[in-house]
Amino acid sequence: MTTLTDHQTTPATTPSLAVRVMRNAANFFSFILSPLLGPTFAIIIAWNSTVMLLLPTGTMRTLTLVVFGLTCLFPMVAIGIMYKMGIVSDPGLNSRRERTLPFAVSAAGYVACLVFLHHIHSPWWITMFMAGGLLALVIAALVNLRWKISIHLTAMGGLVAFVVRLITEHLAMVNGQSWLIATIVAAGLVGSSRLLLNRHTPMQVLAGSANGFLCVYLMMGITY
Repeated sequence: MTTLTDHQTTPATTPSLAVRVMRNAANFFSFILSPLLGPTFAIIIAWNSTVMLLLPTGTMRTLTLVVFGLTCLFPMVAIGIMYKMGIVSDPGLNSRRERTLPFAVSAAGYVACLVFLHHIHSPWWITMFMAGGLLALVIAALVNLRWKISIHLTAMGGLVAFVVRLITEHLAMVNGQSWLIATIVAAGLVGSSRLLLNRHTPMQVLAGSANGFLCVYLMMGITY
């Protein structure tokens, strides 16, 4: 026989399940769209939409792997070591006070990547994208000394700016608009995820987006 207790408890389980699903989705998008992967995503976009389409697959694969190694794998391993040593309490770096050293390690990876790109005489717009990313990271690190800013959205804002520049500078040969839509949707998913997980406030998300977009957009306006 159905009791009053059954009627009272059944509705309560549905929101709980929905919340768990939403939080799992938010964690998933935060992970696969990690800020450490921003430069790698940019190379993949360039590989599939610009004159880099004409380069040998082996050349582009090597470039992608080097960028991934310097700007993602290197800081990821360093942060993992910091976590094991107790220097940071969370590999996700959700504590503002624990972000300074990981930011410095990430910046070192960007510098090494810039040296590599200069050495191989990469297109100026790839190099300046990386310089813009480094500038955005430095600004985020300085802001972080007093106020937590979203580094996820800093990376996504920079990626959107990268695609905008590819289009406005007529560097995109194919799929420019498609990549722009994809990066904007991805930025929206990441921003929503960070808010849902209570990692940031709306202002921190907006500040991160503006920081990444402006730094990359302005730096890619410099030609040499």
